[in-house]
Amino acid sequence: MRALVLLPLLCCCSPQPAELSVVNGSELDSFDPQLATSAGSTRLLSAVFDCLTAIDPQTGELRNALASNYSSSDNNRQWRFYLRPDARWSDGSKLTLIDVRDSWQRLQRPSTAAPYADWLAGATIEIVSGAVQLNFKSPQPLFATYCTYHALAPIPEVLRRATPGVIPENMTYSGPYKISVHRIRDFTRLSINSQHRDYSSASFRTIDFLSVDSQWTALNLYLDKQADYIPAVPQLSVEQLQQRHPAAISTTPSFATYFVRLQQSADQPLANRSLRMALALAVDRQQLVALIGGRRKPAHALVPDLLPNYSSIADIPFDAAAAKAALQNAIRELGDENITIDYLYPASEINRTIAEFLQQQWQVVLGIKVSLNQLEAKSFFPLQKSKDYQSSHSTWIGDYYDPFTFLELFQSGHRNNRSSFSNADYDALLAESQSCTDPALRLILLARAEKILIDEYAIIPLCFDSNIQLLRPNITGHVSNKFGIIEWQHLRREVAHD
Repeated sequence: MRALVLLPLLCCCSPQPAELSVVNGSELDSFDPQLATSAGSTRLLSAVFDCLTAIDPQTGELRNALASNYSSSDNNRQWRFYLRPDARWSDGSKLTLIDVRDSWQRLQRPSTAAPYADWLAGATIEIVSGAVQLNFKSPQPLFATYCTYHALAPIPEVLRRATPGVIPENMTYSGPYKISVHRIRDFTRLSINSQHRDYSSASFRTIDFLSVDSQWTALNLYLDKQADYIPAVPQLSVEQLQQRHPAAISTTPSFATYFVRLQQSADQPLANRSLRMALALAVDRQQLVALIGGRRKPAHALVPDLLPNYSSIADIPFDAAAAKAALQNAIRELGDENITIDYLYPASEINRTIAEFLQQQWQVVLGIKVSLNQLEAKSFFPLQKSKDYQSSHSTWIGDYYDPFTFLELFQSGHRNNRSSFSNADYDALLAESQSCTDPALRLILLARAEKILIDEYAIIPLCFDSNIQLLRPNITGHVSNKFGIIEWQHLRREVAHD
């Protein structure tokens, strides 16, 4: 099997620029929808793979995509998905129920090592009466929402047969675009998929996704008119950009939260609740968001306040006096007056600003010595996943639009529970919410679970994130939204202006 062509990093010539250029952050972690997890990968994969369902970017409602219809029964233990008749791969061949079934079975296989394999844990998957049918052992009320994420997108047979992590050259795609060229640490070029149901000759014929680590480099590419869209701008540039390029810059709330993970394994000082409480109450979140800007909002709980029917009942205030009292309790309980904290974070401008702010807060309010440990992302994440840290930066972007995408992170034994938090009452409420058939009651149960998480000071919420992006004003067809969704095939370039 031949692998996807990778052009060398250095060559004697460069191809002509694409019709649209997008700065996409660091090199992608994977082109395989079942293995990719980074924001850059998600952004690119949304252009080349369609999912069974989709989120309407303006209303937030669930809508059909590759699926023509779907249904659930047996208290959400059984799901059926029907395909739209015009579903096609980019080579013109029909996208079939077999493609869906076999893709999901590949996701389940341990040899695939897919991060989201647990979404299909224990499910039987078969084709029944013109539909793909799944039978779960327990209720899965959110499964149709899970299907908006690329991990559950159908993938072609050639990729299903390939070794996980290896992308074959003769790939086909189901989205409005297809990958035509990838040059490592440089760019990935997409070409229009004329077989897509939403194909239009007015769409951009080619799009380049540029691999650029530095936000300042990305900004310079935009200002030099070598890029049309950058999804994140340096914080220090925002004020000037708002003055000089008001039609290009936009800020929208993001379904994402900055928070601090606290390692609570038995041998760690932060297994002590009083110490966790002291650190949490010593953070002035209002001062933090004023420092980092970007219209971010202070977070006093974990779930962003963007869901219309969900109301958090948890709250962590800034209370210096209570923080000091909690620290004295911790000193008595631990028998140690010389408490020190190590804070681990991945390198970036905003992460460094947050780290230095926390260091200052904990030293000034509590008198605790704080050491900062900055690592590149490739070193940071394995260390955090191995739980080899004391306190750690964390940012979580919801995979789907429900409180559960945040709260499931701290279930006992969950793959993303990297802080050793375990609480039987918390687990029980999450389990009850999954089997609850009353939507309003289900959200109440989740709010109660969130309150346990916050009351135990299992994490330290910091702020709710925002999207600060630059899009050239002559690019039309995109409406900024809190979901970060871009429908690439609908973008157009009007008469150029600055």
